[in-house]
Amino acid sequence: MEEEEKRVKVIDRRHFTSEGERRDLGEDEMPARGEADPGPARPPEPEEATPAEDPAFKELVMFLVQNALAALGQLPGPRGKKAEINADAAAAMIEWLDALERKTRNSLAPEEKQLFGEYLYQLKMLYVKAKQGGRP
Repeated sequence: MEEEEKRVKVIDRRHFTSEGERRDLGEDEMPARGEADPGPARPPEPEEATPAEDPAFKELVMFLVQNALAALGQLPGPRGKKAEINADAAAAMIEWLDALERKTRNSLAPEEKQLFGEYLYQLKMLYVKAKQGGRP
């Protein structure tokens, strides 16, 4: 089978030249009757896509969560010793997580939103118990 060669004719339908002067469009350059002038090409509207989950971001959040849990005495100390509570360190890490969630709220994947929701609530409750003097 022989391939037929199709010719494409490109027509410049812009109304102005590159110098800004109005162009005189010839008949072959005018849109056909009933055919609307497409006007200037617009970029496509951006679609609201669901953000993708970022493994490095999740690791950062979990790093802060684990350190906050350790500061609240929820993780065993070195060599099986009783864990000490450092409420000030825990408060700082909870504040960091809270700020990170606020600043990234509109660009989080659903899994990341859920991660923040679960851990921030738990950490805040453990912090309140630790500040009241009870063992969390």
